[in-house]
Amino acid sequence: MRESNLQRDVQAVFTARGGYPIKYHGGPYSAAGVPDIIGPYRSVFVYIETKLPGQEPTPIQVLVHKRLDAAGAIGAVVHSAAEAALLLDRVDDMLSKLLLTLV
Repeated sequence: MRESNLQRDVQAVFTARGGYPIKYHGGPYSAAGVPDIIGPYRSVFVYIETKLPGQEPTPIQVLVHKRLDAAGAIGAVVHSAAEAALLLDRVDDMLSKLLLTLV
């Protein structure tokens, strides 16, 4: 499988769950380390870094992920569409718990 196929599968999961995935295309004039897929999901800013099995993010990607986390985003490095679905499940669980504290 190519990483582009994985990205398409992850975007399909993101969209099917009601999110709006944006595929970030890096280039020589863009910021380094930005995750492959970013966008809103249930009013939460989500980022997803796609990697083929056995691959890990680069040090600059790890740094950007930490900065996004510190700013309130929720994200992960995923190696499959199923892992992306688990990330969105985590967002759903977090929002459910938050709503329970408000009632």
